[in-house]
Amino acid sequence: ERRLRERLADLETRTAFKLRVLTQRYPETPGRAIKAYWDVDERTVVLVADYFAGGGSLLHFTVGEEVAAILPPRFSTIAETLAKSHS
Repeated sequence: ERRLRERLADLETRTAFKLRVLTQRYPETPGRAIKAYWDVDERTVVLVADYFAGGGSLLHFTVGEEVAAILPPRFSTIAETLAKSHS
């Protein structure tokens, strides 16, 4: 956990973009409260790793507008495919 925090802080320093990683086990989830807690804005990517006891998608992404503007057009398709392949 410490190493991940250090890498995420380094990424934010170098790029000015924020990447937040949330692991959760449905139905025990923080919901939308995480946006305020992490101050999610247009420069933030939230990666959610869900555990559904074998069902549903493992990975979910929320991408801020400024991040989306620099991502390749196929990013959402690739991310969805990746999520489905790990569910």
